[in-house]
Amino acid sequence: MTAQAKPAYFRRRNGLRTGAAGFLLICATMLSSAPVVMAAPPANSAGRKSSAPAARDEPAAEKKLSPADAEKLFRSVDEILQFVSKDTGLPIQHPVKRELASRDTVERYMLQHMREDEDAMRMQRAEVVMKKLGLLPQDFALEPFLVKLMREQVAGFYDAKTKTVYLLDWIRSEEQRPVLAHELTHALQDQNFDLEKWSHATPEGKEREQSSVNELIASDERNTARGAVLEGQGMVTLLDYMLAPTGRTIAEAPELLAVMKQGMSDSQNMPFFSNAPVVIKELLGFPYRQGLDFEVALLKSEGKPGAFKGALTHPPETTHEIMEPATYLAHQKFPQIVLADLPLKLGTGYERYDVGAMGEFDVYVLVKTFAGEEEATKISKEWRGGLYYAARKATAALASASAVATTGDVALLHEYHFASRDAAQMFADVYGRSLPRKYNSVRRVGEEELRRTENGLAPAMVKPASTAGGFGGSVAALRPDKPGDAAPSHVKWITNEGPVYVDVSSSAGGGAVLIMEGFDQKSAGDIRGSIASAATPQALPELGLRLMPFAASYGWRRAMPKL
Repeated sequence: MTAQAKPAYFRRRNGLRTGAAGFLLICATMLSSAPVVMAAPPANSAGRKSSAPAARDEPAAEKKLSPADAEKLFRSVDEILQFVSKDTGLPIQHPVKRELASRDTVERYMLQHMREDEDAMRMQRAEVVMKKLGLLPQDFALEPFLVKLMREQVAGFYDAKTKTVYLLDWIRSEEQRPVLAHELTHALQDQNFDLEKWSHATPEGKEREQSSVNELIASDERNTARGAVLEGQGMVTLLDYMLAPTGRTIAEAPELLAVMKQGMSDSQNMPFFSNAPVVIKELLGFPYRQGLDFEVALLKSEGKPGAFKGALTHPPETTHEIMEPATYLAHQKFPQIVLADLPLKLGTGYERYDVGAMGEFDVYVLVKTFAGEEEATKISKEWRGGLYYAARKATAALASASAVATTGDVALLHEYHFASRDAAQMFADVYGRSLPRKYNSVRRVGEEELRRTENGLAPAMVKPASTAGGFGGSVAALRPDKPGDAAPSHVKWITNEGPVYVDVSSSAGGGAVLIMEGFDQKSAGDIRGSIASAATPQALPELGLRLMPFAASYGWRRAMPKL
């Protein structure tokens, strides 16, 4: 993992620094500003049995590398670098610096990055947005969780600022060699493409605060997609290095990808990771799993030149391209959704808190969290664009300008476009059913009450089927009798944090969902009037924590005798 990669809320995304691909990318961005790391090896790989997570915090129980083993590992860097250069086609420009690090050193490194002013603010905001979306429990503390997770997971990392690969003093040298192949891939990416510039496609810090809403939406998923390229390439070289004794490569043995993916999902040796929320697991795994799939698809279609230099020269711009590699190969783009003058329409009652894209990966994570993997795969494939805008209510900002915002202090709108009206309705239905899991109290407003309380703001209603929780019923029940002329449907809930509106409508080439949470009645009406689509194809920054469950490579080691 490269220490410089950054995600956003679900995206902005350099790692878990950020979150969703858009929103999910934000989290990823924040977390990814931490050291880029590979997941830690199984806890018992050093000859000790793993039990409770607390055991990982007892340095005395860890067996350290001997000076002789450390020196041998240091010497292997140049040999492995030569292998990586041949495997990727990326030339070696100069030797790579190397240092030995302890768990405490890695933890201090991560905390330093996480607590830098710009990253700390981003982390706080990503955490609030994820809780507002229902992806994290209200009492979840993101920073301490990530620190503990890093202690369990990290197996090595490359720092693009210092141009140094860090070897770890608590992992046996034979287990670090494949990890070195991965991390030295980042070193060659850096030497040939300057990762400091290449991986920062999204504005951060003061630059981010000064950027326009639509500039941020346009760049948001780009970082997450780029992070998947970096980690996917690293996974290819890691696997090729492990397969080298057999004379094969991952491109020649794609059937072995299933073993790798199973290893990534195997968290029995990582108790802390196994208890992480779905969103954290997905954010951490995305750059490695989907990045590997993406790179293997490029290897099959364009060979090593296209999979390595080609992907770095012409990187994908969305998580959709990563998850659906055929769209990248076909140069397929979707129009970017924009917010037209929304900050001006909201006036002084709200101030911008966070903004970004909601990519295919974000949709996948949201639906998986609330409805499971099968529905997530089905609905996310229909994604054609998305964004979110979080606004801090002026009353909350005035009450305590320095305090960390709560979900009640923040109003959130998110908009999604899908390939069909049916897919849009399916997503809206899942989201509606999720509301009781997000709010302490939820009451669905009936059609007549909605019309009365909205004072005519809402367009003509199509009566939804009467079911509890979400929209319920079939998609046809929400449509007018006239074929091919699906009118908008609007459903409203009253919650302990304000009203929630979920609107479903037809759009050019498909369907759209607009969700508004916590906005007052007038502002909700202004938002409806301002939402518009632009036909300018742009893409959206990155997401992953740059952690990969090392159980993946552990699974490969167990499978190697069968090859």
